[in-house]
Amino acid sequence: MLQHKGEVQANGSISALKGFDASGAYAISSHFGAMLNSSWRNDHQEGNVGGSYEALAPDKIKYHRTATDLGIGWFTRIDSSKWTFEIYGAYGRGKFSISDTGNLRGSSGSPYKRYYNSKVDRIILQPAVGHNTPHTQWIFFVRVLAQRYFDIGTNYHTDELDRYLIPQSTSRYFTFIEPGLTFRFYLDAVPALGFETNFLISRPLSPNSIEAIPVQLSAGVHLRFQQLGRKN
Repeated sequence: MLQHKGEVQANGSISALKGFDASGAYAISSHFGAMLNSSWRNDHQEGNVGGSYEALAPDKIKYHRTATDLGIGWFTRIDSSKWTFEIYGAYGRGKFSISDTGNLRGSSGSPYKRYYNSKVDRIILQPAVGHNTPHTQWIFFVRVLAQRYFDIGTNYHTDELDRYLIPQSTSRYFTFIEPGLTFRFYLDAVPALGFETNFLISRPLSPNSIEAIPVQLSAGVHLRFQQLGRKN
């Protein structure tokens, strides 16, 4: 969370879902900032996935997600307190893929392999409130995410796409609300270096929406440089 003109921040964190997040932010002026975020996820499910009534009996489902977002925003200190408010808008691109292997249910029990590959458009609006001290920072944010899937390639059958809530339309934006909390603490010996933990909940806003990661946890490091390039 930026607080001063010329401030630079960067962080990297490891997700509990076999992934990585990285971001950077720069305060262009006393109230306007720019940010760049990137994320990577490579999680999977194994064994007995799905119900006995389903046609597919997966042994392993692999999910791969990548995204990069570029945004600009406005920030301000609330009166003279330790509280800061900010709001950012961002646009991003990414990729989403599924690799699904197992056996068909029923008498044949034949092995199958399904795949799904798409590109992703992302539009983000994220307000946040933070409490800052020299050694800690608490940030509560609510991200509203609208995401569209396009350039889709898949061999899933239409009824399977419907059943497993996998995106089919290339024109529809699926929307989600994602409240979250970040906590950072900084070292006396190296004030620019901190450690952070992140918690986020994702819930769909769209009717007949798609499956999403409901809870995300991550931990990592955070760097902050108060006024880059300032001349005394």
